[in-house]
Amino acid sequence: MSNVPLVTVAVPVHNGERFLAACIESVLAQHFQDWELLLVDDGSQDESPRIARRYADPRIRIETQAQMGQTATRNRATELARGRYLAV
Repeated sequence: MSNVPLVTVAVPVHNGERFLAACIESVLAQHFQDWELLLVDDGSQDESPRIARRYADPRIRIETQAQMGQTATRNRATELARGRYLAV
């Protein structure tokens, strides 16, 4: 694996505490390992940011922003992705 991942898994997050841990665990459970998980938090007011920070895996990146909406958050994730391929 190089420093540049083959795949960026981009996940926009807004008040997703109910499902966020399961989402992260699902990506971590993959047999394919050449990925980064990019979580773009869109101004969550719940425990989503704290849940995301629990994971110490260096392939997981957390970016935060003021609430801008789903489209802007997906666009931001696309800008920040380092992988050759993007999975949303």
